[in-house]
Amino acid sequence: MDAFNPEVQLTIGSRFENIELVKVVLDDCLQRLGADGDARHWIEIAMREAVANAIKHGNHQDPTKKVAVEMGIDGDEIVISVADEGSGFDPTTVHDPLAPENRF
Repeated sequence: MDAFNPEVQLTIGSRFENIELVKVVLDDCLQRLGADGDARHWIEIAMREAVANAIKHGNHQDPTKKVAVEMGIDGDEIVISVADEGSGFDPTTVHDPLAPENRF
C-alpha cells in the first residue's frame, strides 16, 4: 500500500464512552462513501474492538493517554488506523494462537 493520507483524524481520551464519538464520525464517513448497511455494521464492530483494545490493553484505561484514529480511502479500500500511547509489545514473543498446543 502506498503512503496513507487520512481524510479524518480523531484523538480521544482513553475512556470507553469516547468510542461512541468515533462510531458517529465513522458512520458518517461510510454513509458518504455509499457503504451498505451490512458493510457499515461489520466495519463498526472492527473499529469498536480496535479502539476498546487500545483503551484497555494499550493505555490501561489511563484517561491522560490518548487514542488516535485515522480514516480514509486508499484506492478502493477504506483504511482505519488506531494507535494508542502504550508501551507496545514484541509480536515475535507471542505464541501462535493457531498452534494446537495453544488452543483451549
